Amino acid sequence: MINFKFRFGKGKGFTILESLVALVILTFMGISIILTMIYSQHYVEIENQRAKALMLASSEMERLKRTMFSSIVGYSQTVVIDNNGTAATNDDLSGALQVTVKDKNGTVLTGPPMTNDRVIVEIVVSWHPAGNPSGKLLSERLISEIAP
Repeated sequence: MINFKFRFGKGKGFTILESLVALVILTFMGISIILTMIYSQHYVEIENQRAKALMLASSEMERLKRTMFSSIVGYSQTVVIDNNGTAATNDDLSGALQVTVKDKNGTVLTGPPMTNDRVIVEIVVSWHPAGNPSGKLLSERLISEIAP
């Protein structure tokens, strides 16, 4: 038969050591949750920047598709990625947009296409993440074929 002994009087409650161990465990759990939230918020912000860069590349590709075929040429320019959709410019990111035009063999064209063959247009938008101008350069790439 199992004999259960209950503590009465002095032995009632938690010891200081048990309380400290429970406090340390709860502290580590709280810190883990906070760090996970900060990490997630950072990556949501980067994904928003990626989506805006891809939208910028897509609108540039659509503009190129509407231009006259014989005037499609490669170029590079500085662009501003509106980070929060506000009129304020202190939250915007600057980056580069580069358009490369290649023939069907993959050779980069330095001028407008001379034949009526399809061309491959590659648009790359690159930028540094907000708050980290010396950090890793991020980029989004969009490739499409344009026919005359």
